[in-house]
Formats: sequence, C-alpha cells, structure tokens
Amino acid sequence: VVGRAARHPAVTHTVREATDGDADDVIRLLDAAMLEFDRERARRRVDDGDVLVAVVRGHNREERRASTDGDTAGHDERVVGACVLSDSEAASTEIEQIAVHRSRRGRGIGTSLVETAATRTDGPLVARFRGNVRPFYESLGFAIDALESAGGDDPEDPDRDRLRGVLR
Repeated sequence: VVGRAARHPAVTHTVREATDGDADDVIRLLDAAMLEFDRERARRRVDDGDVLVAVVRGHNREERRASTDGDTAGHDERVVGACVLSDSEAASTEIEQIAVHRSRRGRGIGTSLVETAATRTDGPLVARFRGNVRPFYESLGFAIDALESAGGDDPEDPDRDRLRGVLR
C-alpha cells in the first residue's frame, strides 16, 4: 500500500503500513517518546492498517553476517518512526500519535510519515499537539489554532496548552 522512500545523507528510510510483527516496536517507540496511549488500542490500529512505520535497513551487521543463506530480507529492518492514524471529524483523518526514535530525529522521518499519512485521506489531515512541536507542523503547511479546552482556564486540564493543526 505504502512505499514512499526518503533519503538523508547516510540513511535511507522507507515508510510502509505496519504489520503485526511491528506492533511491539511501535509500542516501544511510542512509550520511549513518553506519549500517552493505550497499548491495546495501538495494537488494534496496527491490525486495522492504521499505523505507518518508518524503517531503516542494514543497521544490524551481526544479523547479516549470521545469515548463512545470504537472505537478509526483513532480518535487519528496524522501526525508527511510527504514526498512528484514526478517522476523526467528518471525512478527515487524525494523527493520534507520531514518534521518531530520538537518534533519528531531524532526518526527514517525521516529515515522510506525515506526507504518507496525507496521501491516505481524501479530506484534511488533523493533528492535536503540544506547543513545543508547533514548528514541525508549521513547516509541513498545517494551519494551526488553539485547541478548544473543555476545562477553560483550569491549570489541571491536560488540553490547556494543546494546539490543533489541519493540513488540507
């Protein structure tokens, strides 16, 4: 379904739909990014085909050397980014979570994930996020507004400082 490849000096990554075998890697990546998420929901999103992963190949030299038949396909592939999607408002798709491995940030992986997600919807792509990642979404062309908070000015409201971006 997805086969977008991107290049960065010394690193090549590919974005594809996550498989059942990627679910644990996706969960570890979201957890390492300290995102709030439900593990079982994330597994269901993988099963439903609503998770994209960015993978790199060729990172594990020991596995390549250990392969006696020369077949290394899939053996040295590593998930370095994940984007969990869901249907949201009428005819739009929402990015529920997006994470890139800390050591791989700044290499176009997040951009590739969002660009691929945008190709999977006929409507707008929506993201809700904290202000510290606003520059990332702005650089991709998202129109950004403050998220309406149910808690008003309540300092305990978790959505108080969140933003909403829409990519049409």
